[in-house]
Amino acid sequence: MTMRVLIVDPDRRWRDTMRECAAADGRVWTLEADGAEDALVLAESSGAPAAVFCSLQLPGRDGLWLTEQLRAAHPAAAVVLTTAEHDLELAVRSLQAGVVDYLVKPFARERLAAALERALLAHRARAALDDLRQELARKHAQVTEALAQ
Repeated sequence: MTMRVLIVDPDRRWRDTMRECAAADGRVWTLEADGAEDALVLAESSGAPAAVFCSLQLPGRDGLWLTEQLRAAHPAAAVVLTTAEHDLELAVRSLQAGVVDYLVKPFARERLAAALERALLAHRARAALDDLRQELARKHAQVTEALAQ
């Protein structure tokens, strides 16, 4: 099953590195944007991404803003933030915002591959939880209808 991975970074070299690593996985198809607003348009026009690698530093809106927008529109999407800043408080805020991993640049390809694996696992878990919630809602409606009769 092929899953979409959205890569958002203003630096072409980092996008290339992330795309090459993701492509080596074989299960993903990548989309790329250099800013938050373009990334949102791409996510809407191409379908919900399974995972998003997003730089914290973006032109215009930052990566935390984009994370909030993506989590609201696509709750199963797993976001990995990347940054050149070594800031523990920012890392904690990111994780509290629902980010599944936080990579400090420069990072090794192995670290990137591990983050991709965790993001895809988180996506599958979130999607399965959503399916269970929908099934529970259907069962609840059936029971409510039966009791009403």
